[in-house]
Amino acid sequence: MFEGVIRGGVRNVNAGAALANTNATTVYTVPANHSALIPMIWLTNVDTSAAQYATVTWRDSSASVTYNLIYQKDVASKDYTIITPNLILESGDYIQVTAETADKITVTLTAQEYMDEN
Repeated sequence: MFEGVIRGGVRNVNAGAALANTNATTVYTVPANHSALIPMIWLTNVDTSAAQYATVTWRDSSASVTYNLIYQKDVASKDYTIITPNLILESGDYIQVTAETADKITVTLTAQEYMDEN
């Protein structure tokens, strides 16, 4: 994970994963005492011959509920899709991605982390 410079109380972070299996993979978790804005998530299909789908979920840890941001989104062979959720997450919330096929989808997201004041 890349952690950028803190500017004006905001830390810019990139997180990513190559999905090696078809289980839900946690790509990013909001650190303790922080909230985070998720402006973009990239899904890339590295398969050279077939479309692959991926599901992106957000776990609201305070409510113990998981929400689909996208469900079985097809990504064309050797292509990508960008999701722009502009989602605000709280400490302990996380983003997971599930791939249709192992070793075919990579995911990268950007987060802007804000230190909670309490």
